[in-house]
Order: sequence, then C-alpha cells, then structure tokens
Amino acid sequence: ATSNQGAIAWRRGDPATAEALFLQALAVQRAHGDDRETAGSLNNLGFLYSTDLADYARSLQSHREALAIRERLGDRAAIALSHNNIGIALTRLRRFDEAEAHLLRALAERRALGRARRVASTLDNLGDLYQARALAATGAARARDLDRALAVHEESLGIRRGLGD
Repeated sequence: ATSNQGAIAWRRGDPATAEALFLQALAVQRAHGDDRETAGSLNNLGFLYSTDLADYARSLQSHREALAIRERLGDRAAIALSHNNIGIALTRLRRFDEAEAHLLRALAERRALGRARRVASTLDNLGDLYQARALAATGAARARDLDRALAVHEESLGIRRGLGD
C-alpha cells in the first residue's frame, strides 16, 4: 500500500513524497525478505531518481541493486528491465560504453522473450545513447553514432507502427 501511495504521489508531481514512501515500502519489504517487491521498489526509486530528481548516481545504485536481486530470482523480463534502466542512468552519466553494453543486453533479452513494445523502448534508449555519444564525439565517430541512432530509431518506429502504437 505504501508503494502504491508512492506511485500516486509521483504521478501527482510530488517526487519528494514519492521517494519517502518508496523508501518506507523498501524498508518493510526488506524486513520481510520479499525479494521480488524489494527489487520493484528499488526499480521505482531508480526511475524516480533518474527522471524527476536527476540524481543519476543514486539511480544507477538502485537499479544495480535491483538487478542483483532479479538475477538471483531468475526473472528474465525483470533482468532485461534492470539492464535497460542501468543503460539509461549510465547514458546520463556519460558513461557511454557501459551504457551500450547494458542496453544491448536488455535488447537481446527482450527480443528473445518476444516483447515487441519493450524491444522498441530499448531501441529508443539505444538511439538516445548513440545520439548523446555522437554529440560528444567528432569526425567519423560522430557520423557513425548518428547513423546508428537513426537506424535504431527507425527500427523502433517500424515496430511501433506494426503494433499500432
């Protein structure tokens, strides 16, 4: 219930309250040994830190902790989600090569699971990474990453059109 209250606060545009509620839920979940819910709260916190609070280091820490739990549980879809979210945080931290590795792992897993919408989302994140890396580069490296960005965004668009999204 506390986690749900956090989600509502977040949707209402109150990230400070959302963070407090997510941390409270996390403490309860840890105390009860509920790994799946713990990973979910860590994911919520990581996403909140990345999107609303621009605290990418804390986002990365939360997503990495969630990934470790999800790997122990063997939940492939959740593992892919964590890799995707780690890739986003690393992109924002301008750690582009690490970000690419995580996003490619997420993409491969999501393709293997047949999750078309999730594949498209990961392709979008990969395109954003390539664009950000291109803007930090010059010459051939810049052109290569811009070409990559365009290619993955076009692939995402094709998937989304096919889904009527």
